[in-house]
Amino acid sequence: GKKRLKNTEAVSTSRLVLAFENWTTERVLWWLELLDLSQYKLLFSEKQVTGRLLAQTDAKGLSLLGVATEADQWR
Repeated sequence: GKKRLKNTEAVSTSRLVLAFENWTTERVLWWLELLDLSQYKLLFSEKQVTGRLLAQTDAKGLSLLGVATEADQWR
């Protein structure tokens, strides 16, 4: 039923978050799509942004990567 599906999604999400630092650039691009931030896919692909890089990046770093707005930086 619905409740079981939600629990499965929660477990899957937890696993994704735990593995965030191991994300490849391709996984980061997929994540950008989920967040409706596809406008950054080409940029992140060109710069080979990985989960490890994102985990170590603050707002200034995101700005240097080309993430234009503060709202996009904290989605």
